[in-house]
Amino acid sequence: GIINVYSNNNVSVDVVNAGQENVVLDSLGSVTEAPNTDALADVTGGSVYIYSNTGIGTDTNDLETNSNNLQISARESGNINVTETSDDVTIDFAQTANGDINLTANGNMTANDIQTTAGNNNNINLTSNTGDVIVNSVNANDGNASITANRGSIIEAGSDAGADVIGENVNLSSGFGIGAVNNAVETSADNLNLDITIQGHAFINEANSVVLTANNNNGEVNVTVTGAGDMLVSNVVTGNNGDVNLETQNGDVLIQNNGINSTGDVDLTASDDVQIGGDVTTDETVTIKSDSDSNGQGKIESTFAVHEITANVLNMTSTQGIGSISTPIETKVSNLIFKNRLSGDVIINNTNPSLNASGDNDGAGAVLVYNNGTVVIDK
Repeated sequence: GIINVYSNNNVSVDVVNAGQENVVLDSLGSVTEAPNTDALADVTGGSVYIYSNTGIGTDTNDLETNSNNLQISARESGNINVTETSDDVTIDFAQTANGDINLTANGNMTANDIQTTAGNNNNINLTSNTGDVIVNSVNANDGNASITANRGSIIEAGSDAGADVIGENVNLSSGFGIGAVNNAVETSADNLNLDITIQGHAFINEANSVVLTANNNNGEVNVTVTGAGDMLVSNVVTGNNGDVNLETQNGDVLIQNNGINSTGDVDLTASDDVQIGGDVTTDETVTIKSDSDSNGQGKIESTFAVHEITANVLNMTSTQGIGSISTPIETKVSNLIFKNRLSGDVIINNTNPSLNASGDNDGAGAVLVYNNGTVVIDK
């Protein structure tokens, strides 16, 4: 039958088993595992509700549960450390007033409402060992939000446009992909780190300005900043012909640090400027477009002359110029196509054994394309 335990002190659990009935543990102290470190379920029930004032589990010994649905809360202070042993669990609610949330599932985990309190820099860590993590709302506020699906995917629950994962640093790591082509995972982060370890693609819609790091040795990386803000690309790596598609709908795309190293096509699209301050490298095609919203504001520029774009084909479209006399766009390509619409110069310095180049500048600026120091186009 149903089991309800209420205590004015700490609760130490050895075995509480209600079968498929509900379990409620409510403590004005903490709820922890009895003095042992076995991996067996301490609390079993169809729905398990665990409430405490000062934490659940410990940092060195999780409380183990076996349930279909789980609600957990540390109302005043303390961390939550829980491992769910069933094959499929829904976390209906998990909250701390001032502490981290660390939840591990053996199988699939649906995260409906996971949150820490703003102002305390508390972190959320969700891990599935063998299944998917299905995200509805994970909000670490000014802390870090990390989600790991070692042998599964990270996907959105539903298809709404609101942020699924919020944190100062958002870290998403999966074995088999993040998001889907028609249903991206929405994030709101200052720093976004993506890692796909086996195969699959990443599809992310980010709400704000963000610093992006991504690694996918067997698939694509697709990230769009949908709100007002820039995307600073720190390091993006793809393998096995994985394309890179990066877009800002109301801001700049800034390539910096280690830049982009891809074995597939690279597409950089910005409503405003695209700045090349790091290398962009692929054996395939690089497409760069500024002023994607056609408001007459946007250029393609180089911020450091030592960085270059390496590709077979480079196609650049801009409104207010491509490169400048002082900092031309440095390239190492075989085929070059460019179009500048309104104002500014087109200045490109290519270093390759041969170059097939064509393009126009509809504004009044100059067009100078060099290959190995020789002028190829001068308009």
